[in-house]
Amino acid sequence: MLCWILAPLSILFTILYPYYLFNTKEKYPKLSQYLIFKSILVSLIIILILYALYIDNSYLFIIDLSYLFTIINAISLLTIAIYMYRKKEDVSIYYLVGQGGLAVSIVVTLLNLAGYIPYSELNQHILPIGMLFDYIFFSIALYKRNKNKIIELEHKKDTLLEQSRFNSIGQAIGDITHQWKIPLTYLGTSITTLEVTYHHKKEDFDTTFSTQLPSIKNNINLMKNTIDEFTKYYTGNIQMKDFKVQESVDNILKLLNSKIILNKVDIALNVDEVQTIYGYEHIFSNIILVLINNSLEQFDERKTTNQVIIKISKEKEKIKLIYKDNAGGIEVEPIEKVFDYFVSTKESSQNSGMGLSIVKMLVEDRLKGSIGVENTTDGVLFEIVC
Repeated sequence: MLCWILAPLSILFTILYPYYLFNTKEKYPKLSQYLIFKSILVSLIIILILYALYIDNSYLFIIDLSYLFTIINAISLLTIAIYMYRKKEDVSIYYLVGQGGLAVSIVVTLLNLAGYIPYSELNQHILPIGMLFDYIFFSIALYKRNKNKIIELEHKKDTLLEQSRFNSIGQAIGDITHQWKIPLTYLGTSITTLEVTYHHKKEDFDTTFSTQLPSIKNNINLMKNTIDEFTKYYTGNIQMKDFKVQESVDNILKLLNSKIILNKVDIALNVDEVQTIYGYEHIFSNIILVLINNSLEQFDERKTTNQVIIKISKEKEKIKLIYKDNAGGIEVEPIEKVFDYFVSTKESSQNSGMGLSIVKMLVEDRLKGSIGVENTTDGVLFEIVC
């Protein structure tokens, strides 16, 4: 009895396989509807066979019809395989070979039953061998499909990581522009003072020039140092190496200096246990940059106690980073959704909502670590272990 049920169940599997393998629901709607109709029909046949076996034997003729349906189904699936191959669908060649082998075994079996091929012990095994051949190529097609999807996903991740680097460069350029406003204003004031003195009080020009020159030099050096820090951060070595944690964080703080001052933020860094880390400095810096920038966007500049605490310690053979602020916490529920793409905790429409998702990808895919987040009484706490 079980073998009579297994046959239509295997048919159901062969129908659903191309439905999902070639994503027919989105790419080939009419073919999708046809496969769904056949699946419903096979399901009805299975129900009728069960009814005939256990309730009313008069319906046993359904079993013979199921054999006919198997032949028709094999022909239609071979047609679909040829169609997909002509459409140059991914892994369609494996599907076509599998269906072709099954079709050949069915034809040989039918010729054997009709007497056109002499009966032998081997002939009765041809159809099972054809089905096994078909399932083997099903498996190969599925393996190749998954492998291609994984390669495509890795490529997209690499592209996204590279995009995040360019996004952070653009963000840093904005920070530099902000930091340059004050020295540029002072430079403009000094130049205006010298110009007015030259035109209206030439006798005092030397004295005024001597007075303004240190200020001019200081502001030019300030602008130069900002550019140097930017260049140092974004043209650093992308290979694994030993780097100083304090120095790396200081470089980020210099890039964000104007925002930090504007928001009156006190940043406390505790790295006494870990002076140096062997790893990717640019990834570490990118993570710190995103976390601090997120906090700066959330802080209320009217408060007088805005604070960020960064603590780095050793946990067995791994590095543990605790990042905590008092910017009010994250309102997204559940809080883990903050790592999803295009989910932003900020009201600004200019924010892409990709910063923390990039951080999660960097931690898990590049550093092979883990990241967690939770709200505290007055802010948010991130824990990174890698």
